[in-house]
Amino acid sequence: MGAKVAVLHTVQSTLKPISEVFGKVAPDAQVVNLLDDSLLRDTAAAGRITPQVIQRICCYYACAQQLGAQAVLNACSSVREASELAATTVAIPVVNIDTAMARHAVSLGTRISLIATAPTTIEPSTRIIHRCAADQGKEVIVEPRLCVDASHLSAQGDYEGYMRALLEEIRDSLDSADVVVLAQVSMAAALERVPVEH
Repeated sequence: MGAKVAVLHTVQSTLKPISEVFGKVAPDAQVVNLLDDSLLRDTAAAGRITPQVIQRICCYYACAQQLGAQAVLNACSSVREASELAATTVAIPVVNIDTAMARHAVSLGTRISLIATAPTTIEPSTRIIHRCAADQGKEVIVEPRLCVDASHLSAQGDYEGYMRALLEEIRDSLDSADVVVLAQVSMAAALERVPVEH
């Protein structure tokens, strides 16, 4: 068996795509999923990361360490900054799912369209892109785009409508951006429907 990795989820919709990625790139990994959807709900209700959210994430990371995990993956962009604080309380590495994405986006261009369906994702994702740009000595322009229609359709259980709204937002972004970033793991399935030339 490979390394044990704990994954912190704040929505159920990230369980499947992340499991599929592990199956492809690290099939021997022992994945332990930790799901608490109240983290995202509480963050959305407060409009910010709260001390209680930070405390709970610290608890989850401590549990991951006690379970024998060699690393933690935080699967939620909205609570990334709380995850960074919690990471300082454990002796195992913590990886935030949007960091590598932000670095790669900055390496590809300076006009970045950031598409999200969750309002809580916009500000932290914008900040990590700018931070990565500063690390690379670049200046970037980030255009946040909140896809409200997709969010509403998802809440109604209309998956196909959600995908259509998301793809329309992606297409609208292509003319004005060098790079289009999908800010949430739950949006990853849209990549399979984007035309190959993009």
